[in-house]
This record gives sequence, structure tokens and C-alpha cells, in this order.
Amino acid sequence: QLLFLQMASGARIGELIYASTFENDEARHGLLQRGVLKSKYIRAIYKPSLYIEPAEFVERFNAVRDELREYAAAEDAQKLNPVLNRRIRKAFNNPTITTHDLRKIYANVAFSLYEGKETQAYFTSSILGHDMASLAISAIYTTARVELTPAEVQEIRRQRGLKKYGYSSRIVSLGANLW
Repeated sequence: QLLFLQMASGARIGELIYASTFENDEARHGLLQRGVLKSKYIRAIYKPSLYIEPAEFVERFNAVRDELREYAAAEDAQKLNPVLNRRIRKAFNNPTITTHDLRKIYANVAFSLYEGKETQAYFTSSILGHDMASLAISAIYTTARVELTPAEVQEIRRQRGLKKYGYSSRIVSLGANLW
């Protein structure tokens, strides 16, 4: 479940098990993620939900969070990552793939489906919660190429009721008083 949620949201494992909360953003057919690891600021980000409806994502996320309540710190996420990486390698039959690569896959699929007027680096930065002052970090995420045919993109957009520029990624700064 945890790996599926990562593929659907692009969130870091630590964000899924202890650092973030997620809300259904029905108006934009996506998720509002509050709390971003490796960020200098307290903030929330809007991001698309892939492979699953946002409401179902939130329901599954809450169930997984309840199940993993004992893993509520950074050290716990660090302990879980090697176990999850072994599972990913077995599932993909690839000895080098990691949870970090699942974030790359998420970012590339999301860009294919929801590309707007921004560059891929900007879009990736905004949905993964990277510091916008350093778009170079997001270039790392473009090394994984997930190519969808135009027919596949059109069918997914049709199923989800999306227009070509139907999702505008945006970072929302939150004041410290919200935490």
C-alpha cells in the first residue's frame, strides 16, 4: 500500500508515514499535501493524484497512517526504505530501482498528463515540493522517461475529465501558525 501511495502522489516515504497530511482537492481533481520534508518553509503543495481518485487516495493514506502509527519519526522512515527498496527491485525485476525512482516515475507521468504552460523542471519542482530557487534539483527527475502514447494520454484525460491544461501546479505557503 505504501509504495502504491508513493506512485500515486510522488510523496517521500517519510511524508507518507509521518510528516504530511493529504486532503482531497476536488476542484482541481488532485491532492493538497500539507507538510513537505526537506523544505525550508512550512507549506502545502497541490499535486495530481495518479492511478486512483483523490478521495480514495486520502482514505487509503489515512488507513496506512493508522497502521504505521509506530513508525512516526525520520529514523523509522530510514529503516523502512531498505525494505521497501528490496520489494521494488523484486517487483520491477531491476536491481537498482529505489523509492526515489518511483518519485521520478510519478513526476514524468504527471507531466505527461497535466502539462501546462510551465517547464517540466518547474512543474516537477512544484508537485514534488522542491525549493523553487533550485530548479536544477528537478532536472534529476527528468532522467526517468515514461512515455505515454498520445492515445493513452487522451484516454486517461477523457476518463478523468481533464483538459490539456487542466491542472496548474502551485505551491501554497502556509504560516507557522497552521502547525
